[in-house]
Amino acid sequence: MDDLFKIGFIVVNFMFLVTYIVNFIIGLVRDINVKKLLKTGKYQTVEAEVIDIKENKRNVNMLVEFIGPKNLVLFSQQFDFSIEEWKKNPYRIGQKINVMYTDPTNQKRLHTFPFVIEGAKIKLDKGPLFANGALVGVSLYFSLNVLLTTLNNYSESFDKIFNPAYIFIVLIIYFVLFSYLTESLFSIPRSENQNYLKVFGHIAKARVVTFKLGGSKNARGFKESRMTIEYSNHLGETTRTNLASYLYTETQEEYIDIVYDPKNPKNVVYLKR
Repeated sequence: MDDLFKIGFIVVNFMFLVTYIVNFIIGLVRDINVKKLLKTGKYQTVEAEVIDIKENKRNVNMLVEFIGPKNLVLFSQQFDFSIEEWKKNPYRIGQKINVMYTDPTNQKRLHTFPFVIEGAKIKLDKGPLFANGALVGVSLYFSLNVLLTTLNNYSESFDKIFNPAYIFIVLIIYFVLFSYLTESLFSIPRSENQNYLKVFGHIAKARVVTFKLGGSKNARGFKESRMTIEYSNHLGETTRTNLASYLYTETQEEYIDIVYDPKNPKNVVYLKR
């Protein structure tokens, strides 16, 4: 195999490694900064009521309801606790609590919007931290594997590393993970985006222009509906955008309720009444 191609493959591995490390650091810094705002009292709150508590061997799931301060819609939100956390600070059904969130008004682009119960311990989000760390680990393995094999030039391992099938598999893995990487760097997680829209979103009636079923089924056996919708925002402007929802599959009505971001009208979620 041409030496230039081998060098190129090594470079690609290390480019992804550096990118994943940068992504890990950026994600960690963002989470630390937003949690710091919550810890220093730079937050707003919305009052919620505990409506359901479910305990199992591993954790406790608590469901609360609150009214969105901008849209006056009743929303629900689930909080999960470890058994140890719950024993230290249990809640009861009917109890009023405050849910904290940061003010995104002065942010050019929103990357995170956590919900935290006021008075609860503020912790870093382990999910993205683990996922981003796993990306670094995978890329580090591939990069060191190809580099050390090249330097030592073990003939049998060398042939395996630069085997076209191996190179193809590695590149496919990077390609599949690239979409997660771009979302992690430039977007907000779907669950936190929903939190943001619950607090700051506006409601509207949208017309479903087209839709098709696709993807896997949810727990109730419904496939995801991928829609093109059209609606008029608070400025009277017509917005056309895409929306995916399992909930729509159940009704498939021509007109649906949505919650949209007034700063970015194409950011919408389906609202089930």
